[in-house]
Amino acid sequence: MSILQKETLSRFFEETGKKTLDEYSTLTGIERTRLFRLFHGAEMKIGEFEIFQSFLKQNSGDELDWKNVIQEIQDERLSGDMTKEFRIQWEREKRLSDYLQDMPKAA
Repeated sequence: MSILQKETLSRFFEETGKKTLDEYSTLTGIERTRLFRLFHGAEMKIGEFEIFQSFLKQNSGDELDWKNVIQEIQDERLSGDMTKEFRIQWEREKRLSDYLQDMPKAA
């Protein structure tokens, strides 16, 4: 389950409180079997995401700042990629250093 989906569902549960699947289905218009799957980790379709966002905006006037969440996710991935790139570069330099030390010296 994506971070964006977790945040959306978390906000939805905060807004609605504890209800049955039938009640959640009535609120959202999403079938209860599909809701069960979503609540247990299935990936949301974009239409389902929009339904939850519309519900949050109508009922609390406060929809998820999903643009900010996406930016944070991208920043985390970039920092992870930078760390990966740094490790690769460090390994290359180490191997080059080892290779140069093992080379026979020219007379």
